Parts: sequence; structure tokens; C-alpha cells
Amino acid sequence: MIGLCRQLSVSSIQKVLQLLTGQKIFALLFLGCLAVTPMIVYDKVYADKLSVPSRGGFFNMTSWSLNVVNNVAGAGGMVGASLRYALLGQHVNARTATKMSFHISLFSLSGLSINYSISALLIKNNNVSILAGSLSYISFLIIVYPLIPLMLKTPSLKFPTKLILLMTSVIEWFACFGIVLLSNTILNLNIDLFVLYQSYFFSAALGVASLIPGSAGSFDLSLTETLKHAGVLPNTSASLLILYRLFYYVIPTILAVVWFILLKTNILQSKANK
Repeated sequence: MIGLCRQLSVSSIQKVLQLLTGQKIFALLFLGCLAVTPMIVYDKVYADKLSVPSRGGFFNMTSWSLNVVNNVAGAGGMVGASLRYALLGQHVNARTATKMSFHISLFSLSGLSINYSISALLIKNNNVSILAGSLSYISFLIIVYPLIPLMLKTPSLKFPTKLILLMTSVIEWFACFGIVLLSNTILNLNIDLFVLYQSYFFSAALGVASLIPGSAGSFDLSLTETLKHAGVLPNTSASLLILYRLFYYVIPTILAVVWFILLKTNILQSKANK
């Protein structure tokens, strides 16, 4: 773990960023922000079921910002459920809002489950598969998990809505992987696609299971070790992690904080003018 922290030092971050052109930075920033966008669908479905207005740029931007915070806070989706209730559920029946938030949050991890299951079927490197198999209980939960929200008796969520939520989660998680894939291409690391795909989703599953905010440490260490077993040098893995953390967590979080500051300032000004 200490070695990993050294690899992610300020100097190593500077070295990686020096390899990027303005166009490459824009592409990573665009994809990093875009990867959070599918999560707005969860909030729109939640608002629709509670008969709460959910149209307009204000709702979309606030939802996007809260989901960025959810990515950083993590805790296996529990924070997301709490934030969703805080955003939309305060003006309706608390029990109904909380229950609906919980049901929708189940779907947010379904995409991870499905992608992990697919990656398990695409085993190309025996060392990776052996490492992944060492935590078979996670594999079992990951494979079974997508069926839970679909089979859950939720009269307010019809099957077509459940499929929309399920597909949203698949797109969301694949977009997250897209950041790693784009980083691999931009840095010319030439890591095998199947190895990268399997390693990423195994590490993401382990990170979520750890309940550590943002999967900090657990995801990074797992990805480094899994890729190492596939013959990828730790320094190469560190380069991927730097771009992934920077463009999916750090910069979107800064944008979200700026939005909340502007929002709070606007609210205070509105109260002062009354």
C-alpha cells in the first residue's frame, strides 16, 4: 500500500499530465463528466414515482453534482440512497420515499454485477482468473445480484422501468471503464483489452464490497495487483489510476462543489431580496 501511494505522488501525477495534449485532456474531462450523467436517470425515475418535478437544467445539474458526491462517498450505494432522499424525498411520505430510494439504489450496482459476470466469461489470462477466483463469495454475489432488483416485488416500479434502470446502470459502469480504456489508449500503454476489462470490474466489485468511500485504496491496490499478475508493471497501472482518479473523481468533484457554492449563494441572495 505504501508503494502504491509513492507511485501516486505529486511528481508522478505531473509526469503523467505532461504527456497529455490539450485535446487529450478535454477528451478525458468530457468522458469523466459524461460517465456520471446516466445516474441522473435514477433521480428522474425516483422523482417521477413520487410526483416531484424533475425537468430543467437546474434539476439535472443538481442531480449530477449529488451523484458526483455519491461516487466519492461511496459506501456501496448507501450514500446515494440518502442523497436521493435528501434531494427529492423531503416533501412526500418519508416511508414511501425511503423505500423507493432503496429500491432504485439496488439497480445502481446491477451494471457492475453484469459487467463483472461478462468479464468472468472472457477469461484470457489464467493469473487474473486465479486471483479473481480467490474471492469466490464476491463472484457469487456479483452473478446473483442483478436478479434481486428485477425479482423484487415493487408495484410502483413496472418491469419496463426496471429494465431502464438496469440498462442505465450497465451504461454508467461501462462509461467508467471507458475512462480507463481511453487512458490506456492515450498513454499508449497497450494493455490487453480483455485483461483490462476483467481487472477493472473485479477491482471495482472489490472496492464496492469494501464500503470504503470512493473505494480509495481497495480499488487501486486490487487493480495494481491484478494487472501485475497479468504482467503489467505497477508504474503502468499507476498511470492509469492517476488519470482515472483525476478525471472521474477529482475534477468532477471540484465542479460539483462550485455548483453547490453558486446554488447556496443564489438561495441566500433570494432570501435577502425578500
